[in-house]
Amino acid sequence: MLISTREQQLVASFIARRYRVAQEPVSALVRTAFDTTGREVGFDPMLLFSVMAIESGFNPYAESGVGAQGLMQVMSKIHSDKF
Repeated sequence: MLISTREQQLVASFIARRYRVAQEPVSALVRTAFDTTGREVGFDPMLLFSVMAIESGFNPYAESGVGAQGLMQVMSKIHSDKF
């Protein structure tokens, strides 16, 4: 999926406004997601953003009551073999 820098900026701007998070780190996250998932892995980066929105509301410090952590709410204690 090829997307222009301008379109990436629009996505980052929307996320920053909608979830009330800082523009600069979100822009870096969006850029990395499009580079990695879109070009290298081959799936739509919007899927990644959707999971982050639902799981953590784009709060990188989010932690659930059962220990899921971060943007994607990963259970690091349970899935330590995958890190």
